[in-house]
Amino acid sequence: MSAAGTGALTQRGMAPARARTAEEQAGLRRVILSSILGSILEWYDFYLYGTASALIFSQLFFTSLDPTTGVIASFSTLALGFIARPIGGLFFGGMGDRLGRKKVLLITMLLMGGATAIVGLLPTYASIGLWAPLILCLCRLLQGFAAGGEYASAVALTTEHAPGERRGFFASLPGIGVSAGILLSAALFSLFRLMPEDAFMAWGWRLPFLLSLLVVAIGSYVRLRVQESPVFEQLKEEAMLAAAPVREVFASKDARRNLFVAFGARFAEITSVNVFQVWILSYLAAWTTSAQGVGLIGIQVGQALSLISIPLFGALSDKVGRKPVYMGGAIFMGFFVWPFFAMLHSGQAWQIVPAMAIMLAVAYQAMFAAQASYFSELFAPRLRVTGFTTAREITAAVLGGPASIIATAITASAAGGYWPVATFMVAMCIVTSAALIIGPETHPGLPRNGASLGSSSSTQGNQTP
Repeated sequence: MSAAGTGALTQRGMAPARARTAEEQAGLRRVILSSILGSILEWYDFYLYGTASALIFSQLFFTSLDPTTGVIASFSTLALGFIARPIGGLFFGGMGDRLGRKKVLLITMLLMGGATAIVGLLPTYASIGLWAPLILCLCRLLQGFAAGGEYASAVALTTEHAPGERRGFFASLPGIGVSAGILLSAALFSLFRLMPEDAFMAWGWRLPFLLSLLVVAIGSYVRLRVQESPVFEQLKEEAMLAAAPVREVFASKDARRNLFVAFGARFAEITSVNVFQVWILSYLAAWTTSAQGVGLIGIQVGQALSLISIPLFGALSDKVGRKPVYMGGAIFMGFFVWPFFAMLHSGQAWQIVPAMAIMLAVAYQAMFAAQASYFSELFAPRLRVTGFTTAREITAAVLGGPASIIATAITASAAGGYWPVATFMVAMCIVTSAALIIGPETHPGLPRNGASLGSSSSTQGNQTP
């Protein structure tokens, strides 16, 4: 075990702050690179699969259906990933707390990459009939299952290797991979889309899926060289690992309370990522006079700026606390949503692109960046990955998936008026803010205002005897 794992853990279940050796600094860099590569693969796959579902999968795997039904069937396979994520989150969360964060990250990397590559090699309906969409569905289930344990495990490993005074900054860095994965996917798919139509539909569409193997190869190599979390190693040495972390996170009163805080904190963040990156494109096309493609440009600009804003918000949480940054993003979103829609209805790209960039790179990323360290510190180390994945993936399935459907339905009921969706998002921001008011401040250098973690800290592993 590295030196970082020796001695008592801090009250928050992290290694105490001290001078770090060159070996430990190199180890931290490998952990960060490993985490970013995993996030890149997860969101590269998500955005690539979503794009292919919208544009080509109905013509390749559902040719026996009429065009509209084929698109619906194609999107249904996309939804399978959301269904599988909570199951994967519970499975890999428990594994991460029982067997180690590193093991989970190796398995999820190989499963995600392998499933994505199989899609790239999959014969079409014209070649193998019904087996083609069936295997496609199985691949999507496997992708979602693996992705359910990826992000929280990566953040936990990064957090537990990071120096205490900069934990918010380092915990936010895996989030860079989210934006980078989306940008990389969009760029490669657009590049191969320039091929002649016949060539692209015959074999060109497969190349972006197969290129994911490059990320898998690099990521697996890096992850094999990453050291296990010093916090996990110490818990293992002192026989403090949870035997049944999934059961314990629901059975313990304190852990369960913190889980509900995390659930509430996710409301604005998880709904906004689907409303302002997925649903908003159909809204712009159906209810505004904006030029085709301007919404996608706005999303790409927002994701590019997020490469800068994510670490900045993470660093800010080290200065002022996790809750002010997280809640600040929710409050800003609640107020900005009204001028946001007004700018969209201008129909002018010079207003639409900045509006979407601000919503994504500022309002959303303030919540997302602070969430990484907040959720990691909210749960005791023996339940850290389980608590994080449970809160993240259950809300993704329950709130994230239906968000676009809800937005579509209430907009149609108002004949395209944006006030129902704006009101809906304000309500989500209020729930998030209320949860954060109730929840504790987890920054190690600030008072723990809000609810105390109680025995979740003292008896579940945040302290060594």
